[in-house]
Amino acid sequence: MIKTIELILGLPTMSLFDLIANDMRNSFQAVPDFTPYTAVEPEQSIYELNPPLKSLKGTARRDAEASMHMNWLVPDAIPTPRLNSILWRNAKVHTRKCRRSGVVGSNPLQLPIRLRRTTSNQ
Repeated sequence: MIKTIELILGLPTMSLFDLIANDMRNSFQAVPDFTPYTAVEPEQSIYELNPPLKSLKGTARRDAEASMHMNWLVPDAIPTPRLNSILWRNAKVHTRKCRRSGVVGSNPLQLPIRLRRTTSNQ
C-alpha cells in the first residue's frame, strides 16, 4: 500500500521494501462503481458475555475452569494443544475429538516452552 501512495504522490521510495513491493494498480478500475452496498449485520453481538460458570455443566464447565487458570498475560504461555481442544469442542459441538492434522501445536517437533518467574530482587 505504501508503494501505491508513493506512486500516486510522486514520492521516491522510502526503503528497499517499497522499491521491490508490488503496487496495488490492479486493485483499481478505470471507472468507479458507485453501487451502494448493504452491510451484513453480525448474528452474534460483540457485547454478549459468556454464561456464568455456575450455569455450565460437564465438559463445558471443565473447559471454562481450565481456561480461567491459563496465563493469558504472557504471550505463548497457554498450552496450545489444550486450548485447541477446548476451542474445538466449543465450535464443533457435534464432533467428539479434535483432529490432529492441521491443528496448531500438533507438530511433534514443536517443543513446549517453559517460562521462569523472576522477582525484581534478582
